[in-house]
Amino acid sequence: MLWPLPVQMLNWLPDTGDPVLNTWILSWDTHALVTNPLQLFNANTFYPLQYSLALSEHMLPHVLIFAPVYLITNNPILASNILFFCAFFLTGLSMFWLVKELTGDYWAALFAGIAFTFCPSRMAQLGHVQLLTFFYMPLVFLFFERFRKSLSWKHGILFTVFLLLQTLCSYYLGYFTVIGIFLYGSWYLIKDKLYQKAAFIFKSLVLGMFYFAGVMSLTWPYLVLKKQWNLTRTLSDLFQGSVDICTSYFVTPYSNLLYGSFSKAVNQGQYSWELPNFPGIVVILLTLTGLFLFLKYRDKYRFNRGPFVLIGVVAFVLSLGPILIFNKHVTLLPLPYFWLYDIVPGFSSLRIPARLGVMVMLFLRSSLRIQ
Repeated sequence: MLWPLPVQMLNWLPDTGDPVLNTWILSWDTHALVTNPLQLFNANTFYPLQYSLALSEHMLPHVLIFAPVYLITNNPILASNILFFCAFFLTGLSMFWLVKELTGDYWAALFAGIAFTFCPSRMAQLGHVQLLTFFYMPLVFLFFERFRKSLSWKHGILFTVFLLLQTLCSYYLGYFTVIGIFLYGSWYLIKDKLYQKAAFIFKSLVLGMFYFAGVMSLTWPYLVLKKQWNLTRTLSDLFQGSVDICTSYFVTPYSNLLYGSFSKAVNQGQYSWELPNFPGIVVILLTLTGLFLFLKYRDKYRFNRGPFVLIGVVAFVLSLGPILIFNKHVTLLPLPYFWLYDIVPGFSSLRIPARLGVMVMLFLRSSLRIQ
């Protein structure tokens, strides 16, 4: 799927756009952490601007993979490509663990891992390694599932650590994962009456404070620059990056061998490479089959698909952006994203609502069960 990069890892990147920027960011992160960690956000750009690293994602969790390779080889391109491949392998592996935990079905988990790793909405982001490192997100759901059942500190801390790491990989993925786990937790808070369990409430509040402190410790430079330069995205900025309800979930990246030519004909625009969210015919058929069997034999299933259906529906609606776009025409119909843009701190900084399509893919892959 990633050919010919495997034989060009020493001196080639996926493309010459954002991968070059991201390689510099990771190189700077490594240099700053080794030499002067307190000056991490004062990067060697735009001097004398303070906190210039905060003009982009800091991508600090990626350093766990990038830095060892870079420090040993002194080759930032090789280190970046190792991270790129790990993003695919580890995402598939973590998705496998999640579906195996939820369903107990090895083959469903294996297929879900592969299908999620190489779904079109991810293959459209080959230039954005920060959006490909989605391997903490399935672990967030996995350990929350264990935490809500056991209420143990061990599982709660692991859940919080993985949620924090996913948030710091990319604020896009952080918002997506927080929305997903909020819906997932709310489902069981009501269904299992977890609000009546004092241990769950107390431990959740403590873990929430730890998460908030961890996020804010690396987010305040962004808040300083946002206030200083009034950095925000206008609603009109979001229109180009919002899903067209008539096309986006029916097209793939142009490089797709089966559907690429069709996609190129119908999906045009400034951010056309960001919008493909077609999950694939095989995944659609298997998901529909899984949902049908679940409805027919629900008493025999150990896995409740309800919260993932909720996540999928909400993510689909939010991916449509603040205003409904119908056949490339911006209508006057406001959508839930419109109010979140004003209410939720930082939501106005997200430029591409269509990227929420990856959470729709999470629902589809988590709904699979093969017997």
